[in-house]
Amino acid sequence: MTAEIKKGRYIYYHCSKFKARCPEPYVREEVLDLMFAAQLRKLRLDDDVFRMIGQAIRESRANEIRERDERVAKVRAEADRL
Repeated sequence: MTAEIKKGRYIYYHCSKFKARCPEPYVREEVLDLMFAAQLRKLRLDDDVFRMIGQAIRESRANEIRERDERVAKVRAEADRL
């Protein structure tokens, strides 16, 4: 799917015709949002999945902090050298 802005403010999605022309019409963004939200409401995740997601978020954040600290250290070292 691809998005197009119509009349400078309305966003419509439609088939990108990547594989073939499809018969589906344009869909307004608001309608697509509602359809997507309805599908998300159907999802059910158990406690193990929530724990794995939480662990992944914590690890990602730790990696971001480590990378930022490494960049800061490099900039400080370069500033001291100059």
